[in-house]
Amino acid sequence: LVLKDRMDLHPVIQMVKANLPQNKDIAAKRSSRSVPVPEPAVFLCISMLARAVGPNIENDVRPILDQMFSLGLSQELTNALKVLAKEIPALLKDIQDGLLKMLYMILLHTQFRHPGAPKQTTTTSSGITPPLLPESDIGNITLALQTLGSFNFGAHLPLQLVQNVADMYLASEHK
Repeated sequence: LVLKDRMDLHPVIQMVKANLPQNKDIAAKRSSRSVPVPEPAVFLCISMLARAVGPNIENDVRPILDQMFSLGLSQELTNALKVLAKEIPALLKDIQDGLLKMLYMILLHTQFRHPGAPKQTTTTSSGITPPLLPESDIGNITLALQTLGSFNFGAHLPLQLVQNVADMYLASEHK
């Protein structure tokens, strides 16, 4: 893939955007509990673009990060985010924040709070109660745990998240 001119990217980026659901589509689908799933090739295309042109596509990728995160955790998304974080370092913090939000929701069923942010509710002494997990969630939880262990969060990973996840899942009936 040789891209000499910025104009060569426009049709490819437009195709990627067209294959990701728009924010209004995601909001409508959320009410029906059915979030659209794009072809895995969309994430592969984003990864290949990042490898080919690196930081030159930062302004094109930044606006679609929220759309990517809103689709839910998948192996393809995780792989694309790893490539984006490596090839476009300016997106690293946004990628880390978005991924942590997803992992908090999947693993702890709670919203991500930045360290030092005021607590909104009081918790029990252990902090987290293990949820009852339907069998369909176990695959998603496994992927979230693998992502937590393999993604480069650096110093951005709150140790309290790791502690809460370990406590909760060690006490879970799904050992």
